[in-house]
Amino acid sequence: MLRIRNILGFQATARAKRQQCKTDLPGMLKAVSQIGYKGVAKATVIMQLDTSNCIEGGADPVAVLHKYPGRARSIHLKASGGGPDAVIGEDKVNWKEVFAFCESKGGTQWFVLEHESAKDPLDAVKRSFAALKKLGKV
Repeated sequence: MLRIRNILGFQATARAKRQQCKTDLPGMLKAVSQIGYKGVAKATVIMQLDTSNCIEGGADPVAVLHKYPGRARSIHLKASGGGPDAVIGEDKVNWKEVFAFCESKGGTQWFVLEHESAKDPLDAVKRSFAALKKLGKV
């Protein structure tokens, strides 16, 4: 029960702080640092990092992962910087470093491959699968 209250309290406080900021990620990171993320047990507060949103918010996903080791229980693998049809591996994210960290110090249990739009969705799935295969993940 205490764990649930801690998580809900953190989420409510972070949501309020985030609304005061112009972009989602910098606001969330600011809220996290103000709340004392580093002083909260890893089992109590975890994160789900979205690589594309992280970059669009002005941060480096690898640096964010390193700043909060053990908290990235799940991660959205989403291309960034390669155009609207780009899938992972066709963009500017350093996927080797993302996977290396998540598989070692990240505590990552779920990798969620995300692609919001494509002219040919089935082609995007094929290319995403090929990219994961090339990275040795399937």
